[in-house]
Amino acid sequence: MKVAVVFLMAVAAAETPSELNNRAVVLYQEARYSEAEGLYRAALDGWKETPGAERDRAISLNNLAVLYKTTARFAEALAAQEEAVRQLRRVPGEQGRETARALGNLADLHRLSGNLGRAEATAREAVESARPNGGQDAHIAFALQVLASVKIEQRRYGTARELLLQALTIRERTSERPGAEIGIIWSNLASIGIETGDFPSAEAAARRALAITSAVRGEKHPSTASCLNNLAQALRLQGLYLEAEPFYRQAIAVWEATLGRDHPDTGKGLVNLAGFFHERGREAAAEALYLRALGIFNSRLGPKHPATLAAASRLVDVYRAERRFTQALQLSHSILPLLEETLPPDSPLLQEARTVQARLTADTEPLAGKRRGMRAQ
Repeated sequence: MKVAVVFLMAVAAAETPSELNNRAVVLYQEARYSEAEGLYRAALDGWKETPGAERDRAISLNNLAVLYKTTARFAEALAAQEEAVRQLRRVPGEQGRETARALGNLADLHRLSGNLGRAEATAREAVESARPNGGQDAHIAFALQVLASVKIEQRRYGTARELLLQALTIRERTSERPGAEIGIIWSNLASIGIETGDFPSAEAAARRALAITSAVRGEKHPSTASCLNNLAQALRLQGLYLEAEPFYRQAIAVWEATLGRDHPDTGKGLVNLAGFFHERGREAAAEALYLRALGIFNSRLGPKHPATLAAASRLVDVYRAERRFTQALQLSHSILPLLEETLPPDSPLLQEARTVQARLTADTEPLAGKRRGMRAQ
């Protein structure tokens, strides 16, 4: 093992920082994240020793920040991304394409943390940074995609769809064949269809996203898992349960294999499959998956993150369905104030939690009245 490590270090030492960075990009695209991280770090060390390489070093740092984001190391990602933006802004004349991409990545991190106001402002700054280059290249398409993702979180689906179609037009005009980013656009269009209730459209977009992404990235890639998950959701919401379940399971298996059993994307897949089981009356299976997802979200995102609170709220409804009212009431009373504190009044997650609470109250009040009557006797 030591011989192999020394050999790899020697190979890395023989490569230029640019070669190391480019090889890391390929490894990242193949979801070989630990190997890519080592090469990005080696590239950064090499750029330190290279006069006039400030721009190149900032690009490698941006790439490392994206890797951190993908592997759910959000604090490290934010620190690296902010530093990459600062470094690019210090480079004379570098206020365009690479700065736009770094700002887009920073906006996406703000979106993932739930800071949508800051995410939108940063995404708009990314779009403006890319426009001086003619507004018709991959950098502005990426910025438009990030802004669209923010709009989806804000439930401004019409605006999000327009932005995605703009990005799609640019990418199709500038690419010889469909690439991974086009697959991501179709996947996001599927998400919009799911959220707006246009399930046949969502299914068609999800299938198109899956075909493109699996061809470009392979069947065992996290992006492919996202497409599988969206397809499962679209099928489930059309009542096509037998078709949906295998896609949920495939998505979870890919996320576990590539990102890990404790990654938030794995948790997202578990929540969706748990919701599927809950709808089908398979409460024990739903409970087990919600509990596992809660463990992931608490550990990786924190107890007040919307994903954590949403999973807990849905677990309340499982307990209610199982008539385990004491546990349901205890959990509901602990999370509803946090949801009201964390989310805006019109948030769908908050409305869902209140609906669950209303169902729980309707089920438990008759029992409470019966017990009061028995005591009065």
